[in-house]
Amino acid sequence: MASTPVPTGVPNDVVEWVKDAFRGCNVRVSEKLTNVPNCQEESLDQTWIEHFSRLASPVAVSPSGTVKVETHYLGGLHHFGNWEIADIGVLLFIRRGERVTTSKVALLQSKRLYPTSSQVREEGIIDYRTGFARSADPEDLRMSIAIQAEYEFNEDCRYNALQANSDQVRSISEYERDNSLLVYYQFYNPWSLPFVQRIPLSEYATPSSELTHGVTILPASRIHGLLTGKQSGYRPTVKDLGR
Repeated sequence: MASTPVPTGVPNDVVEWVKDAFRGCNVRVSEKLTNVPNCQEESLDQTWIEHFSRLASPVAVSPSGTVKVETHYLGGLHHFGNWEIADIGVLLFIRRGERVTTSKVALLQSKRLYPTSSQVREEGIIDYRTGFARSADPEDLRMSIAIQAEYEFNEDCRYNALQANSDQVRSISEYERDNSLLVYYQFYNPWSLPFVQRIPLSEYATPSSELTHGVTILPASRIHGLLTGKQSGYRPTVKDLGR
């Protein structure tokens, strides 16, 4: 995950606790995408939220520092200009002594990496209308137990849901212009690249190699700058992001 400047006066043990919390989230989400390469982006968001929901109680990291992290799933709601500005909202509070000395907010717009081939499960209106029975649809090969597929990821793969000159990109830029809050893109990647996953799995396991990619968080302004001048509908690659 991307690093940001640490506010002055925050104890080192508090900083390390927050880093460990996000590091653990990175491991869980990246492991999931690695083992379930066709999962919906919303499913990765839910894993992200579930990880931090386990850490929702205030933690006295040291005698002088207490931390509380609040997370909220915002996906699917139209927040600004009839467009979803963020999928996940994060509130961080640090208390020292008798008062809260630091409070931070982060708005994260998630985008998952798509493989070079094979289908990725996408949620549509039919999934919500059909409900639980949709999971047992024998004609849906995306979910069939009989499916055999190979999912390949490399630096030329694209974040298909992020497109140059789209209404969402314009809405996020306008939101940042009109508000004091910044928006960050949260890119979901496999554990490492290049990477190939074959389904069915031989086992569900955490990769033993070093985590070199995984979740990457970058300012929306930077990503929109990369898309400036691109043809409408252009979808950025991992290589575009400089990874």
